[in-house]
Amino acid sequence: MKFFKVKEPYSALIKANTKESAIKLYLDEVAADESDIYMKEVSAINAAVTYGVFLVETDEAEITKVEMIEELENEIERVLLMDGSSL
Repeated sequence: MKFFKVKEPYSALIKANTKESAIKLYLDEVAADESDIYMKEVSAINAAVTYGVFLVETDEAEITKVEMIEELENEIERVLLMDGSSL
């Protein structure tokens, strides 16, 4: 599994097998406009730190460290974070 960060036009952290899949998830769930998407692949450690910091900074997420690691390691492609997070 690979991890992708998008800063523009809306911030997101996406877990996907390919960049093409990540772009599709982004367009389906975050922003419907393809223009000016800046997406880059990041390491699993970078994704884990970003995800963990976001979960700690927002009290809205009720997730344990084990659940966070399981979420990052499973094979389900998904948007982990979107707009409003400090990516």
